[in-house]
Amino acid sequence: MVVKKIVKNKTPTKKASTRTEKQTIERISSKPTPLRTSIPIKTKNPTCECTPIKTNGLRIILAGIVFAIIAQIIHSISAIFSMGYYLIEEYWPVWSKIVMPGAGAPPASFYCYSAGLNFITGIFFALVFTWFACCLGGKDKLKRGALYGLGVFLIGGLPSMFMLYLIINLPAGLLAIWTLESLIISLIAGAAVAHIIK
Repeated sequence: MVVKKIVKNKTPTKKASTRTEKQTIERISSKPTPLRTSIPIKTKNPTCECTPIKTNGLRIILAGIVFAIIAQIIHSISAIFSMGYYLIEEYWPVWSKIVMPGAGAPPASFYCYSAGLNFITGIFFALVFTWFACCLGGKDKLKRGALYGLGVFLIGGLPSMFMLYLIINLPAGLLAIWTLESLIISLIAGAAVAHIIK
């Protein structure tokens, strides 16, 4: 009889211990841990929202035309300093039939293609500027446009030159001139587009 009483007495103690363990686990889990605590983020103006610049289509088209003119002028000046690379026969197979259908200077059709593509590029350049100009900050439009142009060069122009160096057999000096040319176009065109887009 004594043994039976001991067994009966042990059973409720086990249940009580499991209940207390569950209660302690629930209490611990309900307490906020350092990972769950929210850290307040301080901002200068949390209610400020960046909205695109409202402009009309004529200004976008004008910006595309100005971009094409700037790019064509910079390309022409750059060609004076890089002409020696184009005359190296070793690299003639690299050029397309549009730019060099034969030995000699590019035909007039090449400049038409170039102007048209630069105009289309300028349209996209101006459209993207209207979306992200408010994120650049500052009141000076020319500086803000030049900063936008620098950003376009860093994420578009510079990586493309790296890829050209890796996959196409072209002189490193010519690619360096093209890189500088792209940077100048991006900076000047950025300032010009910022002045046009109001």
